[in-house]
Amino acid sequence: MTQGSLVPDAQRAFAEGNLARAEKYCRLQLKYQPGDRDARVLLGMVLGKSDRLDEAIEILSEVNREEPSYEAHLVLSTLFFARRDIERALTEAEAAITIAPEGIATYEKVGHELVRLGRPDIAVDFFGRAVELQPENVDQNQNLAAALKDADRGEEALSVWRHVTELAPRHTVAWLNYGLLALSRQDPRTALDAGMRAVYLDPANVEAHMLVGLATSDLGRGPEAERHFKRVLELDPGHTIAQASLGVALYEQGRFDAGIQWLRESLTKWDTNGLAYYMQTRAKRIGPEDLEMVSTIETLLERPNLLIQDRSYMEYALGKSYEDLKDYARSITHFDRANEAAYQFWLAGKPWDRERYVDTIDRTIETFTSDRVQDLSSHGLASEVPVFIVGMIRSGTSLVEQILTSHPDVAGGGELTYWHEQAARVFDPRDNSVNTGNLIDATNGYLELLKSFGATAKRVTDKLPHNFALLGLTQPALPNGRIIHIRRNPVDNCLSVYTTAYNRPPGFTLKRENILLAYQQYLRLVAHWRLVLPADRFLEIDYEDLIANRETVTRQMISFIGLEWSDQCLRHEDNKRVVHTPSTWQVRQPLYTSSIERWRKFEPWIAPFDELLSA
Repeated sequence: MTQGSLVPDAQRAFAEGNLARAEKYCRLQLKYQPGDRDARVLLGMVLGKSDRLDEAIEILSEVNREEPSYEAHLVLSTLFFARRDIERALTEAEAAITIAPEGIATYEKVGHELVRLGRPDIAVDFFGRAVELQPENVDQNQNLAAALKDADRGEEALSVWRHVTELAPRHTVAWLNYGLLALSRQDPRTALDAGMRAVYLDPANVEAHMLVGLATSDLGRGPEAERHFKRVLELDPGHTIAQASLGVALYEQGRFDAGIQWLRESLTKWDTNGLAYYMQTRAKRIGPEDLEMVSTIETLLERPNLLIQDRSYMEYALGKSYEDLKDYARSITHFDRANEAAYQFWLAGKPWDRERYVDTIDRTIETFTSDRVQDLSSHGLASEVPVFIVGMIRSGTSLVEQILTSHPDVAGGGELTYWHEQAARVFDPRDNSVNTGNLIDATNGYLELLKSFGATAKRVTDKLPHNFALLGLTQPALPNGRIIHIRRNPVDNCLSVYTTAYNRPPGFTLKRENILLAYQQYLRLVAHWRLVLPADRFLEIDYEDLIANRETVTRQMISFIGLEWSDQCLRHEDNKRVVHTPSTWQVRQPLYTSSIERWRKFEPWIAPFDELLSA
């Protein structure tokens, strides 16, 4: 810089936010020394800050034409980002990087600009290059992880967050971000571990206790979830999400009155919490005394800025309410609106691949023949512990599990995604091959998992309905395990799928034509298993028969799983285990017949499900 330069004065004025004075000093300097690059670059920055972008771009571009300048290219990049001209901004950024490729701040700055403009997919590249320069830089790894998550590259983001916790094991926020992302990816065990570490590091951290509460709730460990949500409320009595979450945790333990009380408490400050209204309608039969709540929901739905997920839950609540009030035309209208809103929230960006699903069923039928299943059985483990309860979702699997786990020798595993997580390493769809070594390893891991639900239990249930798709692997892997397939009237079943709100909806739900196709493919595959699987390991029962002939069918199931009879199985409504499915309330009630031939109430509006009337 030239002796006696006014540039330092201009820099001080710029730093203080006095743009007029900074411009004055820059122009004075350029009056006497027109070629002063520092003054010209700073003037470009000042003009940019003053929203005089054209002037700024002209001055800085001229500087670069004479001799490329790192600072000028970087400022130009910022100016083009301000204009949302991402292509030109990136061109200038790359020019700056060419001049100073080791400048990590450049990658960080450009990455943040891209995130701000909603392009995390490009920001990932810049944050990634910063991490390449400084692999152990915690801040840069956090930037990369956040951008990967926003770019819907969740598995990679999870890996980077894990790396951050290794670099900074006492970084509470890193553990929280790692755990929250794991939870969103349906990995509550990883989320729980991360949450417990965050609690250890900061015992009074509200979000750490929330994470543990949500993770244990997802794992069906209601009393633990309850303790952590209550701890949150000790630390922050007005935490509305904790109030609502505590309500749900109590509800899932069968403590409906206490759960509804907390859900209502959350509504005093969070009156648009759609889930709180939906849970209230699920916990009872709606009558004339509830019309005030129904009216409140209808008024809230008139708000144009209502979050779409809350709108969905409220529409489901009204669908359920008007069904109970016997206004079926209005009920189905609200169920239609609920599904439309839920689809926009959950699935609009990732529509269900119908052709791929059919192809998967075709390949499964082609691959798992009787001979193939018998051959794979030679690699199976002899345990009799597993009891798979399968069927289409909303067919009655929760009720069957509740009945079986009323037996003192049966523990409930709930809906375990284990085999779906293991399938990729066991089965290769490219050549329909099964890796028997990995199958044995996966089976051992599964049996260890079942022990965590009841170390001394003679039987442990796994009631993930869609396990019906993997019986060609699970049955030969555990040839002494039992499979109970529950069937329901096809139209009732599909209608129930359509009128139920889901925490994380399966891809085929929310659109009637997809539900129909999924059900038709389910029927195809189960017909195949009926021919292929050993009859003494595959029991089929009908939901309607279970309701009408409770003791007979229950005795049949208990005998099938190889246990002595227990009268407790006839008192399933007294079972205190946590039920973490949409059927929480129903399975704690005495058996009722109102869900049988429910479709008749909606007969004018059930198309295309009526195609299944002859199924």
